[in-house]
Amino acid sequence: MEAAKKAAKSERDSMEKSLRPELAAAKKLAEDAERAAKRELVTALREAELQAKNDLREQAKRLAEERSKSEARIRETSKMATDKLKARIANFEKMLDEREADIEARFNAQFDKLVVDFRREVEKLQRQIQDAEARADEIAASKPSQAQAPQVIEKIVEVEKIVEVEKIVEKSVEKDNSSKRPANSSRDDLAKDIAKSQDSLATLRARSEADIAELRATYEERLKKAIEEKDAALKEARQEALSFIAQEKTKTEETMKMQISERERQLVLDRKSLERSFEKTASERDAYAREIKILKASLTEAKRRLREFVDLSDEELKVLQQSKKVAGELDFIKRNYARSLGVDVQSIDEEEDEDARQDRRAAPPPSKSAGDYFKQLLDMTKSNTDNSS
Repeated sequence: MEAAKKAAKSERDSMEKSLRPELAAAKKLAEDAERAAKRELVTALREAELQAKNDLREQAKRLAEERSKSEARIRETSKMATDKLKARIANFEKMLDEREADIEARFNAQFDKLVVDFRREVEKLQRQIQDAEARADEIAASKPSQAQAPQVIEKIVEVEKIVEVEKIVEKSVEKDNSSKRPANSSRDDLAKDIAKSQDSLATLRARSEADIAELRATYEERLKKAIEEKDAALKEARQEALSFIAQEKTKTEETMKMQISERERQLVLDRKSLERSFEKTASERDAYAREIKILKASLTEAKRRLREFVDLSDEELKVLQQSKKVAGELDFIKRNYARSLGVDVQSIDEEEDEDARQDRRAAPPPSKSAGDYFKQLLDMTKSNTDNSS
């Protein structure tokens, strides 16, 4: 009995000695796994936070660059539209100036032509009057009684029609010829002829003045009409210029409004995209938090299973010790019973050893040790961590 107790005690001590390193290793591995999981958790959180910050900075930078580019495009487009409008206005003003200069040149040319024609007519009439005066002087020189004729002719100014003057001259020539009649012609006939000549000259002067006044009125009417046409053309050109400028201004304003509305719409879309990115980052962060919670739960479950395994190992050790104790007592009783029957104990031991060997051959493979269970637990924890990451 004492030998069985000693054997059981030694067996228990050997089992305790063999299990202590495994339990210590299991505890150390559990602690290492917990520390590694904590480090991985902290690292994952930091990396997720840094990645989220970097993404936000990149998105903000990209949006700022796109906004600056859009503003630059809008400014460039506005400048191009303004320059184009200014160029069109300048071209239209240049066209108006050229048109006005052309109208003014044509008006001046027409006016100069009218003035030249008027002066030419006046000079022509003056030459005709001078010729008529010269002829009248010749007639007066031949007849002293006709001395008053040059005084009447000198009063004629700016006569238009040469036909009337020639008629006067012809009449004077006829009178000169009639003066060569016989000396027995009477002075009364000569006085009548001179009176008729004076009346004709007065009529011619009145008619010439009326014709000159009519010619002047005609030239003034034509000049006034030309000025009115020029003013109307200039007014129409100004109205066309103002209408063109107003249309171009309206088109430019509409283009600017469309560009501004398009930019506002793009900014709204960019803002929504940024908000979606923020929401995605927040959802990813929540997912990381959930995975971390799952990892923590897995670690807690691993610790619980490890504790259960340790407790189970202690229970198995106690049961093993009790079974060894009972086996020893049974062996002792068997030996005493064999001795009482006169049976050789050594032969019985050999038979038992042979039966034990056969039982070991037929027995299933040995169960896993504590180290194997702990390795399996660590593998399960590692697989959960990989799936969560």
